[in-house]
Amino acid sequence: MFRAPYFVATLVLASISGCANSIHVSGDPGGENFRTLQAMRLAIPSNALSLETQSSPASWYQQCADGTGHAGWVSADVLFQFNDYDAQSLVITDVSSALQNNGWHRHDVGSPQGGPIAHWTRVVVGLPLAQAFLYPVPANSNHWFMTGSWQPSPTVDYGDCA
Repeated sequence: MFRAPYFVATLVLASISGCANSIHVSGDPGGENFRTLQAMRLAIPSNALSLETQSSPASWYQQCADGTGHAGWVSADVLFQFNDYDAQSLVITDVSSALQNNGWHRHDVGSPQGGPIAHWTRVVVGLPLAQAFLYPVPANSNHWFMTGSWQPSPTVDYGDCA
């Protein structure tokens, strides 16, 4: 026996719950883009010392309770810190070669201090491109930061509740 009210209520409830969850699931399906960023670790030179890693996957944040800002995604990020006592040009060349062998494309950018910063982009699932940077901190030292990030859409706006 067909019960129209029960069928319609079930259909409406399924549609609403599907819409509510679909935006949250779409940030980084299966964590593929986050794993791409984590795999940047393989580009760190084999003679690097004191490796430290920090990472966070893309995360969904709700709108502020006071109605300011809007819900959205916070970027997936990785940070690798290491020491390498080879010449800076060799460190950059080694990292660049490894990243390029894994689908990254180099596009150096200018730094606030005036010199170039090694920068790569990579096509990932969805848009925009993933970004990677490599630089010594402080400048001209043997202590390196390699960062990677990818920002799903829509981007979170914290409003006044940050």
